[in-house]
Amino acid sequence: MEPKPTHRRTRTSRIHGGEPAGTDPNMNRRGRRYLPRYTTVLSVPEASVRCLVDHFNNTPRKYLEWKTPAEVFKQKMLET
Repeated sequence: MEPKPTHRRTRTSRIHGGEPAGTDPNMNRRGRRYLPRYTTVLSVPEASVRCLVDHFNNTPRKYLEWKTPAEVFKQKMLET
């Protein structure tokens, strides 16, 4: 007989990456506006994918204190 776990998994215990819980689903919804479900990324022209990535990376985020991911990345790279 297997021992029972000492804790229960809850929705809040699945936080990963240090980001707020609603971030991943929100990004998935944004991506689906441009790439319908079941679309393989390999079937989309590279220029379109790059344009989409640039759009996402240059959109301000609340959890980044209204900075864009590109700004935060550039700042982190200059710190090192």
